[in-house]
Amino acid sequence: MMKVVHKETITMSFTIFGATGNTGSVVARELLDRGEKVRLLVRDPAKVADLAARGAEVHKGDVLDANAVLAALDGAKGAYLLLPPDVTSAAFVARGRTIAENFAAALTAKKTPHAVLLSSVAAHQPAGTGPIVTAHNAEQRLGKVTGTRFSFVRAAYFMVNILANAHPIKADG
Repeated sequence: MMKVVHKETITMSFTIFGATGNTGSVVARELLDRGEKVRLLVRDPAKVADLAARGAEVHKGDVLDANAVLAALDGAKGAYLLLPPDVTSAAFVARGRTIAENFAAALTAKKTPHAVLLSSVAAHQPAGTGPIVTAHNAEQRLGKVTGTRFSFVRAAYFMVNILANAHPIKADG
């Protein structure tokens, strides 16, 4: 049985947001492989049972909940941040701003030394980039946080996304 932690109990080295996804899960596995202590904030702990079995501390919560983000960063020396997409959201940009604000407030309060934000190519543009504007807004907001060094990873594309194009590639050559 997996233990879900509901309050701060152990000082962790790294907090990973998005550990159920394609990038956060890799970050969590890599850190665990290196013997680092890892804390995960996830909506569904069952989806990270394999990481919990390897020693990751699991907190049930959501990046839209400021208190959950704050608790997840308690004692962290590093964090992996992302803006998990919700294509069903009627307020996509506002949702991104809320998540970025939750990260900024928690990083300020918890004095986390280093954070990595999965951003996007074109995040330097303030408009005209569609959903990428959420990454721009997050970089701008997080860039104002003092006491945390940031790395903004402006990924251009992920190989896992190529699978959506597999049929047209095969059919059209």
